[in-house]
Amino acid sequence: MKRVLILSLALTVTGVNAMEGSSKEMLVACMESGQTITGIVTGVEAEHIRKQTKSNDPIYVRVSRAEELKNPRDASCAKYRVAFTQSNIMGKDGVRAKEPYSFGYDINVCADGLPNELPKDFNK
Repeated sequence: MKRVLILSLALTVTGVNAMEGSSKEMLVACMESGQTITGIVTGVEAEHIRKQTKSNDPIYVRVSRAEELKNPRDASCAKYRVAFTQSNIMGKDGVRAKEPYSFGYDINVCADGLPNELPKDFNK
């Protein structure tokens, strides 16, 4: 609870939008608002990550617009960065990690949900 309060206060001070939910919901919020969204992953997605990391600590996520992509079909296309962080994970050696575990991905997507462009050999 203390970590969540500190995160919420830090996000309020820095002007970053904070929320709870799935990373998909935060990605959509980032796309719609044009602002960086930071929050805590909850629900089925959080349960799956906790099962893998063997940690009950909150899973923080930050979704940001990393790069605009030029697309004549849709001006909303961009590369979004989704970065997760969780503390107190269990290492492969059975010892709790001292450093937070971070992982993430970039996704090229447009507001209509389609990718910026399909691979040239997509229909083959």
